[in-house]
Amino acid sequence: MTDTLSTIDGILLDMNSTFMFGEDNFDDNQDFYNTYRKLGGKKLSRNSVNNIIRDCYNGMGKLYK
Repeated sequence: MTDTLSTIDGILLDMNSTFMFGEDNFDDNQDFYNTYRKLGGKKLSRNSVNNIIRDCYNGMGKLYK
């Protein structure tokens, strides 16, 4: 299996309707760790991954509004 995350320099996210229309999957019930692992992530804990994603999402939401 290829370690996808180590080959990526950056990620662009289209957040247009996510904030505008509440069409998100970033609530507290979401677990992003499985996606992280499927992409080859190994260094971060489940808690770290989920906190990083939510912090990023919340920060972008503040900038957007």
